[in-house]
Amino acid sequence: MRELLKAQLALPDVTVEVKSYELDRPAERVVESPTFRLSRFLPRMRPKHDMRWRLPSERATRPVSQVWLMAPHSPVVVEGDADSWTSVSCSFAPDRFEEMVAVDHWTDEMTAAFLGVRSPLIEALLDRLAREVMLPREGSATVIEAIITLLTAELGNIARHGEGNRRRSGKFAPWQLERLRKQVNETMQDGTVNVADLAASCSISPRHLVRRFKETTGDTIHGYVRRMRIERAKLMLAADDVMLKDIAAKLGFKTPSHFAAEFRQQLDCSPSQYRARLRTQ
Repeated sequence: MRELLKAQLALPDVTVEVKSYELDRPAERVVESPTFRLSRFLPRMRPKHDMRWRLPSERATRPVSQVWLMAPHSPVVVEGDADSWTSVSCSFAPDRFEEMVAVDHWTDEMTAAFLGVRSPLIEALLDRLAREVMLPREGSATVIEAIITLLTAELGNIARHGEGNRRRSGKFAPWQLERLRKQVNETMQDGTVNVADLAASCSISPRHLVRRFKETTGDTIHGYVRRMRIERAKLMLAADDVMLKDIAAKLGFKTPSHFAAEFRQQLDCSPSQYRARLRTQ
């Protein structure tokens, strides 16, 4: 991957960069940052194709959002097609960042949640930050300091309470959604998910859990489990030495025929046909 630094501003404990990237072929790579690094694709300069990410311990991938925050020494696997894009990033020294956002302990759940944070305010602040760094003018230093102060305040608010619009609309905070995903993936083999246990982990009632999950993700808990089981099955089918009946059993399907029917319903082909396609690629 080729990189081109278009603008940079180094401040005490904070470095702002605008960079262009070019990926000349599809690739999967591990990305790691030594600092807290907040980034955003610049409007009209984002990738033409979706980029996806996952934690090294996970199998299923998720789309890279408009804004993402990487924590120090927390590697992430990123997958993408040949593409080009430009992004603005703001790198914070770890100790200073944790002090500014007033977070005592940064968890893996927070890391995963902040890779998919949605905040129109942060998007607007990063866009303005990019303009000030690329086209500096009189008074830019004051504007940049104010933007960084607002950014850290908003990140701290999200880390502690979740995104304001999610709370007002009844949606999950990032840490809650990430905890639910983790628990669902861990219990997927049983074929069933205990809604009461999931609700208890988020300190809400089962009824509110079902409603909030639907409002946050656009999917039901049952629908999410179905999709994730098939996503995991696709990965297992890539290994030629794993028999279909073993995949069905490991993912909690009652019978191989039940597995095949569910697979065909979602992907419009059988597991055997899907495996055959992989072999011809």
